[in-house]
Amino acid sequence: MACVDTDLRAASEANHTCTHLLDHALRVVLGDHVEQKGSLVTPEYLRFDFSHFQKVTDEQLRQVERMVNAQIRADLPLQDHRDIPIEDAKGLGAIALFGEKYGDRVRVVQFGDSVEFCGGCHVKSTGRIGMVKILSESSVAAGIRRIESITGAKVEEMLYTLQDLTNELRAMFNNAPDVKASIRKAIEENSALTKQLEESLREKAVQMKKNIMAQATVVNGVTVYRGCLPVPADIAKDIAFQLRGEAENALVVLGRLHEGRPTLTAAASDNMVKAHGMNVGKLIREAARLIEGGGGGQPHFATAGGKNADGLSAAIDKFIELAAL
Repeated sequence: MACVDTDLRAASEANHTCTHLLDHALRVVLGDHVEQKGSLVTPEYLRFDFSHFQKVTDEQLRQVERMVNAQIRADLPLQDHRDIPIEDAKGLGAIALFGEKYGDRVRVVQFGDSVEFCGGCHVKSTGRIGMVKILSESSVAAGIRRIESITGAKVEEMLYTLQDLTNELRAMFNNAPDVKASIRKAIEENSALTKQLEESLREKAVQMKKNIMAQATVVNGVTVYRGCLPVPADIAKDIAFQLRGEAENALVVLGRLHEGRPTLTAAASDNMVKAHGMNVGKLIREAARLIEGGGGGQPHFATAGGKNADGLSAAIDKFIELAAL
């Protein structure tokens, strides 16, 4: 005994019928060059591939969507022309798909101005689709675009999700009447605070650099700059690059902690690399073992990360030791 799940069947019928309406609407909006190149119909959603030479704009997609929804609200009845001569089908204006070959007698499915050869299942009238919502439009091959959509109950579920999201956002902003304005204001304030923080960090970075330079040591003609800095990675990199240019023979190794994870930043002056064969990329890889991590880079600049914050100071010492100054 075979049983049909009527709910899934109805959802598939709605999505399949919607591909017919989409095909017709795309031809009206984009032009007669549009041809169906493939489709996928499931109870969950539909996928429709078609020929077109460029991205479909948001405005065009909205126009297509409005046109299909208007046809749905019109509750156009299914006109099912079964087993008719192919010449009669062509007289109805039926559109053949994929350049397929047809027999002498065919089936034509019609909903208003949408007339196509088709052997699939469809709703009895377009009103049973409920509503369509286009989710995405993308390219799948040269000259081939793809639309993904949902219909009926899936659109209803999406609307509930959007409503819940809107309510949550409104609650986050103390039930402000204009959520959009509140979000924009919060973004602007966050941007301003971020800039202030960056400026403050860079000012501190200048002082940190001075402190590191004041504590620098000279070993066999090489100026060694070392230290641990509570700064973001990009600022540590800037400081390292600045320090490597402070002396002809300069070696830099900086440690930092970010969210409890240790990192190392190392640099060497050009003369150290050219004249002395220094390669901080190799040195930092060995030193990083003490923070249970790894890394590498170029001879003049390298970074490493790990997970053992307690080993950061020892890793800096190890780096200098490996430099064999």
